[in-house]
Amino acid sequence: MPPKQEYRCDVCGRYSSMSRFSLPSDPDLNKEWRQRLRIEESEVLKVSFKVCDEHFLPGQFSLSSAAKRKTLQPGAVPSKFLPFPDLSLNNPELTAISPDVPLDEARRSVILAGHELLPMACNCRNVGPEPGNVYSHIVHGGNVASVIQTLQTRTGLPAETIRVEVVDYLEKPLFGKTDCVQLGATVFRRTGTEMILSVLKRRPGHTCDFSFVGIAIVIFGVLKPEKCFQIYDDTRKTALSHAAHQTRPAIEPKKGCQCSAGGINRLFGCGYSIYFPGGGGGCKWFCPNTPARKFDFESSTATPSDMELFESNVNGMANIVGRLVAKFCPEAHRNMTAALPEARACRIGHGNWPIFSTVNIVADVSAHGHYDDNNQRNGLTAIVVTTRRATKNLQYHVLPSYGVNGQKGIAFELPMGSVLLENAREELHSSTKLREPDGQHPNRLGFVFLLHKRLVYPNHGIK
Repeated sequence: MPPKQEYRCDVCGRYSSMSRFSLPSDPDLNKEWRQRLRIEESEVLKVSFKVCDEHFLPGQFSLSSAAKRKTLQPGAVPSKFLPFPDLSLNNPELTAISPDVPLDEARRSVILAGHELLPMACNCRNVGPEPGNVYSHIVHGGNVASVIQTLQTRTGLPAETIRVEVVDYLEKPLFGKTDCVQLGATVFRRTGTEMILSVLKRRPGHTCDFSFVGIAIVIFGVLKPEKCFQIYDDTRKTALSHAAHQTRPAIEPKKGCQCSAGGINRLFGCGYSIYFPGGGGGCKWFCPNTPARKFDFESSTATPSDMELFESNVNGMANIVGRLVAKFCPEAHRNMTAALPEARACRIGHGNWPIFSTVNIVADVSAHGHYDDNNQRNGLTAIVVTTRRATKNLQYHVLPSYGVNGQKGIAFELPMGSVLLENAREELHSSTKLREPDGQHPNRLGFVFLLHKRLVYPNHGIK
């Protein structure tokens, strides 16, 4: 029997042979579909726009015996695997996000110095040594229900869209720093109603408001498939095509393994340099004779239009992710804007409150266990995921120092359009090896947004 032909869903980007449905002709029902699927009223869709059956509840179907296929019952609306609410620059509620509580000077100096994690107001007694690092600027609560309530308040989303996984810190991680990756317990988007996955560390013996602290948040469906494919294609034509000479070798010289064979990764933006004059470090673009080239491909074949297109896409994503951080983790957002507006030149993105300095493009790269030591303390790293069309070559993001349900290590599947927020400076993390890595035509193209430490001076620190 010949294999069934697969078609792509225009909402989630999945390729499958399942039933697909057009937008309804009824104006009121059409409007409700557009609102749920985050399609602007002014957006003109192609005639063949289709929605797969994964976005509907089981009770919304009828089976046509004549055609032997599913049909939708009258009045059915998409109810599963919906895109995240709009965070674009066109959303008036999010055009002017700024720190809602100003930092006092003592707190600001601690953050800018970056020598320690901010303390938490915990008076719990008879608790043993704290396993691992502890921080509260992602999310925290006295119990799981209070964390869900906090996320509901911050995002305005109903409780059924928020999923929590509680993990425990391991005395011995699944694998160590610089080690090749092993896959632990895998966490998927379990139901179609989930929009948020919050990963909480349990603190044994604590009964305070910091008994559970967030170590990661995954937000599903932030970028729509068409936007993901557009960013993927643009990046292939620009940053990746001019970085072919930086393709990872078949054998890692230091490790002797093949984890990252064929992959490409490149840093853009500003970055921390130990050679900054005066000691203590600062922006790598500090030299007055070397103008800042934050989005330079360093290729003789690159054109200004290539770099402008890439810069525009990166700045757009930085804006969206910055708004996510402000919405989900306002304390982290305040910490990451502590050096603004003075250090505006060392940030990427538009607006008055950009929070990232650097973006790392990772194309089919498997990262060994590591910490992002150059990141600012008390901040966050964000990973935006795009994928190749119809790829089934999965890659997982792994936190080897935590266990869930008796298993060592926790691994996230990050589907296309999702965003991961984590404290990559304090947590050991890695990504799994792909079966068929291809840096020029990657299965998974990630954009890792970072804020490096000591980028606190005006004009990159140029005197």
